[in-house]
Amino acid sequence: MVMSAHLLMTSLLLGFVTMAIICYHGDIYSRVDRSAGAHLLVTSLLLGLVIMATIVGNVFVMVAIAVERHLRVNVANYLIASLAVADLLVAALVMPLAAVNDVTHGWPLGRQLCDAWVSFDVLCCTSSILHLVAISLDRYWAVTRVDYIHNRSALLLIKLLKRPHLSDSTRTTLPIV
Repeated sequence: MVMSAHLLMTSLLLGFVTMAIICYHGDIYSRVDRSAGAHLLVTSLLLGLVIMATIVGNVFVMVAIAVERHLRVNVANYLIASLAVADLLVAALVMPLAAVNDVTHGWPLGRQLCDAWVSFDVLCCTSSILHLVAISLDRYWAVTRVDYIHNRSALLLIKLLKRPHLSDSTRTTLPIV
């Protein structure tokens, strides 16, 4: 699993460097000024590093919770793991295409992929936000309700996260269809 994450990071970084070099030489867009090539290269590398750091960080969180038994005992960590999955989807599906859009100053990937990207953006980012809301509610209830921690179960947290996901996924996939 670590090897596949390493290969993914390397391919992302090489893709951004290649994109920056192609844009620098003017093969994709004539709008890209050659004097801005260094800026384009730095921007591509920084965006690639942010994407890789996001992927690696979220994979580390998921692996830590999956491997460490003491982290699996606390039900609240299920919310953290679920947030890590949502953020990993943002890093894998949304951020690379947003970086392409930012670096090329346009959308060179076609209308269908643009529609899919917008849907993924709304779905994954909303999912991440709703996870933060669920974690906040869980913490609030744990502080204000004494019996909440004793009655809290994985089933309750699944119900807390299930409803927003179902409504959000139907809302965001309809534009693609």
